[in-house]
Amino acid sequence: ETGYIQEGELRTSLCRHCHGADGVSQRPGVPSLAGQDPAYLVEQFERFAAGERQEFVMSGLADGLGEADMIRLALYYASLPLGPEAAGEQELAHRGGPIYRRLCIGCHGADGRGGEGYARLAGQRADYTAKMLRQFQQAGRHHPLMSRISVGLSDRDIEALAAYTAKLP
Repeated sequence: ETGYIQEGELRTSLCRHCHGADGVSQRPGVPSLAGQDPAYLVEQFERFAAGERQEFVMSGLADGLGEADMIRLALYYASLPLGPEAAGEQELAHRGGPIYRRLCIGCHGADGRGGEGYARLAGQRADYTAKMLRQFQQAGRHHPLMSRISVGLSDRDIEALAAYTAKLP
């Protein structure tokens, strides 16, 4: 596994521009990949490559990755520590806690760290999490369960959930 992680790091030259040199994104709307579940990352690479997820840059990059490269990249990013706790509106984050416990804990865990193919939400950029929840609300988004869960959320609920998960360690 260590060899795969080192090989994955060598393949991050194109990833670094958007996702950060250390896997912690500083760009609005772009997710941090550090500490993410590797099975989840591989699945997302596959979805981008297959056209199930659409994003101009990622779709093209993922289409050029072989399975071994996807695994190497996923293991590398999973091995990186998250950045410092995200800043954000404390009151909004506090409001998001009960929503998270009601809707999200079953798949993403009490600590928001996901695992077993589920996305790590803990420490993720709030703007990215909010963007994804809004996309899940749209009919036909790539994850039916997330679409059902998010469709009943108000815009304020989405902002609160995103603020809460960004502050999870």
